[in-house]
Amino acid sequence: MRGLLAARDQMDVSGWRKRMTDVQPWMRALVELDKPLVAAVDGVAYGAGFSLALMADFVLASPRARFCMSFMKVGLVPDFAAMYSLPRVVGVQRAKELMLSAREVGVAEALRLGLVMEQVAADQLLARAQALAHSFTGASALTTSLIKRELGMALATDAATALSAEADHQALCFLSAYHRDAVDRFLDKQPAAFAWPAATTTTTTTDHNTPQETPKS
Repeated sequence: MRGLLAARDQMDVSGWRKRMTDVQPWMRALVELDKPLVAAVDGVAYGAGFSLALMADFVLASPRARFCMSFMKVGLVPDFAAMYSLPRVVGVQRAKELMLSAREVGVAEALRLGLVMEQVAADQLLARAQALAHSFTGASALTTSLIKRELGMALATDAATALSAEADHQALCFLSAYHRDAVDRFLDKQPAAFAWPAATTTTTTTDHNTPQETPKS
């Protein structure tokens, strides 16, 4: 914080803008990564930490995880792509509430809002995250990349464009060596190369059918 205060007194608007744009290439690289990104949150994810977690495809958290869009408290706008990612996860109205209230969200509420996919015991969190990431070594890299690409465009395109992309991408997948091998495995009654690892008995998953309580300030 002291470093930021010192920099604040030495830079004008153009300097601060450059500071932000200089780090955006790697943020964009994370958002557009063609491989699954798994985040394991075991503690406080405030400000940019919350924003970084939102860049992941799958967020796992321990019971002691806490999230907060704390920017409002220091007179800043949310950064690290939070303006892009948060409304895509929770909707525009809830994103406004989380950003403008700057309130803390515990792991139970984060599960209900879809910010967290699974709650995992702290001593099993890293292993679970690694198991999810490792499972994709058996998946089709092409299919994984195309699914992520299509979903990334889902909220910014129309149905006709989405259906056209679906047709293009499915044609590529049908002709892939991975698909041919998968069909052969099926016909030979062999297990599929890709299998999502089952959750442990200490894992709680997101349930969007659970009634949501009124958030506490």
